[in-house]
Amino acid sequence: MLLLSILGIWSIITSYDLISMYISIELQSLCFYIITSLKVYSNFSVEAGLKYFILGAFSSGLLLFGSSVLYGFTGMTNFLDLSVFFFYKNIIYYDHTLYYGTLLGLLFILSGLFFKIGIVPFHS
Repeated sequence: MLLLSILGIWSIITSYDLISMYISIELQSLCFYIITSLKVYSNFSVEAGLKYFILGAFSSGLLLFGSSVLYGFTGMTNFLDLSVFFFYKNIIYYDHTLYYGTLLGLLFILSGLFFKIGIVPFHS
């Protein structure tokens, strides 16, 4: 399980696309869910694993919804294409709907990632 989680982390680092990033995060998270609930005879371990799984499912939903909103407004999922789109096209000046839609998509993606890694407002 540890080797599969390391493979998932390595895949996250080398991903160039939102879809491959999501699949890598889920591979890594699935291994951590199993490792968390490894002590079958301990009620605390099983409860922690179940809570971790439910929180992970919620954060995966946020991450997928944000990715679909971002794809719906921009039409691209590649990180390089998205960086060119955000930094070289000043979308705030000519299309406010596109700007606020992509901002909403990025907000959902970031909140899903923050749930996954447990940053302070999302750690409980």
